[in-house]
Amino acid sequence: MGLEIYNPKNKLKFIDSKENDGYKELIRWVFTKTANIESDLGRDLLKFDLDDYKVFFKERSINKQTANLYLSVFRQYVDWAMKNVPTAPSQNILEEIPDDFIQEIARKPRTKYLHSQEIGEIAKLTNTNHYNYPPLHNAQDRALVFLLFSGVMGSAMEDLINIKEEHIDFEANQIYIPSNDRSVTILPVGMQLIKNALNESTYRRYISSDDKAHGGVENKLTNSDYLFRKAVVGNGSVDTDGKMTRPAFQKRLVTLKSWLGIDNFTANTIFHSGLINRCKLYIDKYDKLTKETLDPAFDAYGISDGMVRYQKINFIKQHLPDVYGKHYDQYVKKYNSDR
Repeated sequence: MGLEIYNPKNKLKFIDSKENDGYKELIRWVFTKTANIESDLGRDLLKFDLDDYKVFFKERSINKQTANLYLSVFRQYVDWAMKNVPTAPSQNILEEIPDDFIQEIARKPRTKYLHSQEIGEIAKLTNTNHYNYPPLHNAQDRALVFLLFSGVMGSAMEDLINIKEEHIDFEANQIYIPSNDRSVTILPVGMQLIKNALNESTYRRYISSDDKAHGGVENKLTNSDYLFRKAVVGNGSVDTDGKMTRPAFQKRLVTLKSWLGIDNFTANTIFHSGLINRCKLYIDKYDKLTKETLDPAFDAYGISDGMVRYQKINFIKQHLPDVYGKHYDQYVKKYNSDR
């Protein structure tokens, strides 16, 4: 994977003991995150005490759910080593963690809306890993998150549902949205995500164990010219055109919410996180917050109704400083004083 694992001999044997390829990938990813502190301390995770684990977690700034994911991997690794590694400890200190341990190491509750850097890491647009989210398996999911953040949603998610390959112009970096007859300009890195999603033929399930229910680790995607397609599960029956539906998108997002450990990971939240970011870019560009400076952002997100735009300005005033810092309070105060 291009990332190093500290003391890989035992860890790779532990990884190989798992049957599920998706879970193997997750464990490998976790071990790449512990490599630095293991190297600094000069000892394997097997030799860590609770204070060592606390140092690791506090440096990561992760939420409660992701902390539990890490701890599950660590606990299994120690259990495996106790049976297979002569130098392993005789007792697994992670079996009985004090009640206040998770509360102490977990990141405090976050703002509802997502920072652009978070979206970049979730969709693999950057090589940074400040937020420490586990990787998304599927190009379909990364493209979904990116397009929602870019303002492509529509009523009942019809903008996303109806995108076909013929609507995507890779030379102009644009997607035509047939449901409301508009074109959306997409960053080149986003177009690569879309190309990967079009080329994807299987969909990997998000599971945290060796469970093989519901058709195993991967399911075939339906063969159609829609960008987003259903996975064939069970007896293989699926709608003839294979395109997604609003409930199918919602189900995927609920799964991603659980996988990432983000409480408010919904289509609406991702869309409005993108709107906040787009408005921020125009405020930065013109050094002011006015209706006129924000109109291009509303245009890009398909918000045409004047009353809705007025409501969105109030929304931006409320949430922009929470997501991008109190620096933006000055623009909110200036807007309010000028009215």
